[in-house]
Amino acid sequence: MANQYAQTLQSAPGAAEDRDYKAFRTLYLMLGGSGMKTGMRLRKRVLAAHGVAQLPFQEFLWLDTDRGDLRSQTIDDTREMANRLALQSDDVVDLSLPFARVQSFRSNPQQYPWLFSWLNPELLDDLGHSARAEAGAAQIRALGRLAFEANFQDFRQRLMRKYERLLRPSLGQECKPFGYEVDGQSIEVVLLCSLAGGTGSGCFLQAARVVRALMREVSVHTTAYLFMPGVYREVIEGPQMWEDVQANACAALKELNGLASAQGNVPPLWIDDFRVERPVGDPFNQIYLVDARNEQMTLDTPRDQDAYGMVADALFFDFEQSAFGTAKRSHRCNVGPHLANTTLLSVPVEDGTRRAESPGEASPFATGGFGGGGFGGGGAFA
Repeated sequence: MANQYAQTLQSAPGAAEDRDYKAFRTLYLMLGGSGMKTGMRLRKRVLAAHGVAQLPFQEFLWLDTDRGDLRSQTIDDTREMANRLALQSDDVVDLSLPFARVQSFRSNPQQYPWLFSWLNPELLDDLGHSARAEAGAAQIRALGRLAFEANFQDFRQRLMRKYERLLRPSLGQECKPFGYEVDGQSIEVVLLCSLAGGTGSGCFLQAARVVRALMREVSVHTTAYLFMPGVYREVIEGPQMWEDVQANACAALKELNGLASAQGNVPPLWIDDFRVERPVGDPFNQIYLVDARNEQMTLDTPRDQDAYGMVADALFFDFEQSAFGTAKRSHRCNVGPHLANTTLLSVPVEDGTRRAESPGEASPFATGGFGGGGFGGGGAFA
């Protein structure tokens, strides 16, 4: 698949005329290792096309709990290429969570009421000395969310600096040498993460809600590219790990559907001193679930690397100066109104038959049709 896709990209016509192409102010929010590897592939494509890894209308923000990944930022390139692609210090949020800090939460729960409004203390007790997130979140969604909320203020400050940069008055002039024109004040937010592990699947909903709340003064269009467990099937060791990552993805999607279909009065969501009013409804305008196969084909081996490249190419054509890129943007505008509709899907029941969902548990079609209803407390992350 990768070779066929590369040929398609190479044959796509370039910019045939000298004019300014419309560009969106875009923030790429990369969660965990999968988000980083996709974002770095996008930066590599931008570098090849424009001589810089990041265009003026683009900002990148990477959140990760794995200190090893935070140090390397590697996609198996040469040292020279890695240096040209490297993110700046303000592009990275270190979500690592040492055991001593988790112990502080456990010993002084009264000081962290927003954490224990959803976190089951028994989970931390059960994990013992494994209750940490320094080399990743150990495929435990609760640790991913805990790491995000424990480091929330750092994320908030860096996000606001990105927001201000995307709205800087000089942006329009900075884009002209690259052949782009930026209109209006709207912002595109692209969230990239895996639902198989702990970091991304644990905090993607909270991150998306905070972004919308902090950028409420402008129009924000949020798109999520979520990698499903099948993408990692070849690198998952043993049936127990395969079962665990499938459970993570299922729980994350059910939580998303539960929030999207919730009705009635819902209390605000607190993260530290930050309040998100009515934290329900779908935080995304569009969601793409990325797996290793569909009815037509299966990704090449290694499938995760192929998936990262495929999504990076799709993102590149959101702004690329080519006939294909122009057609892709036009198609998005045409299908947008249809994606905004809610589709009531049938769901399986215990006797093996299917029933239609009721309006109270309506599932946005793009989330994959899991039934409404979220998980509560620590049980969502078991």
